[in-house]
Amino acid sequence: MEKRLTEIAVNLMGAHFSSMISMEGQKKHCSAIVYDGEVIAVGFNRHRTSQIAFEFGYQYGEYHAELDALIQIHHFAMDLEKDKLSLINFRINRFTNIGISRPCSKCMRWADGLFSTFMYTDA
Repeated sequence: MEKRLTEIAVNLMGAHFSSMISMEGQKKHCSAIVYDGEVIAVGFNRHRTSQIAFEFGYQYGEYHAELDALIQIHHFAMDLEKDKLSLINFRINRFTNIGISRPCSKCMRWADGLFSTFMYTDA
């Protein structure tokens, strides 16, 4: 599964995925929102505070990659068909190894009602 998901990530994400791998020495968690086979938003964990993150219940107001991607499409997200929406998560550690990227319980509270498919690395 990990190899397949990495291939999907590379194919869908292109430059975003390549830039993540090139950030040696840094860990990254990335979420892609895919609608009908096309990436419509890409989010990364952000280590800055946001009122939106507080409202969603994230500790210290720092938002996760899933929320970062959702914020990019929030103005039309509810108009999209759930059965065509997927969330793809992956994590790369500071040694460029694939890591566990399962959405946390705070993310799943809102994401479960929005996406039909979830894919994540589970190294």
